[in-house]
Amino acid sequence: MAENLKNIFLQNKDVMLTHGEIVLEEVLAAKTIRQYDDACTKKMSNYTTVNNYYRDASCSRVIEHVRVPLLCINALDDPISIIHSIPLDEIRVNPYIVLVGTKHGGHLGWFEHSYRPSRWIDKPIAEFMMAMFQAKSGIQLDKETARKSAKLIRKVRFPSLKHSTPPLMSA
Repeated sequence: MAENLKNIFLQNKDVMLTHGEIVLEEVLAAKTIRQYDDACTKKMSNYTTVNNYYRDASCSRVIEHVRVPLLCINALDDPISIIHSIPLDEIRVNPYIVLVGTKHGGHLGWFEHSYRPSRWIDKPIAEFMMAMFQAKSGIQLDKETARKSAKLIRKVRFPSLKHSTPPLMSA
């Protein structure tokens, strides 16, 4: 993933290097996401340390205060949001949160089908939203409405894939 971040950096190098603290050689030397964040992300975001950036990027300090239904879906093989970083205790004490763990999915992946791949994540999101609507309104929705809702979510959240590998991923 650090290589992908560096590729994106290089595609936008002229803009990225306008931030005076970023040193191109440090960014290109990064072998891990943490090293990349230390060389680039913390500086772009005006943080003094990577840990300060990670603390602010984490939901762990605020998630127990959520007061609307929230569906959290996390792949156990996610290299960014690793299982040890999920604030399980804070989620357990909050009745508004449903946490779902999937064995595979990577970071924002959840692909299905090898020919014309698509993300299946929109289906449980639509089902959750429909369940919340039904619980609040008392109106029962049919399965066709759920299918249409999932399609609409897919269109809004994810543009169609034009090739079999996700963007910025090497084959």
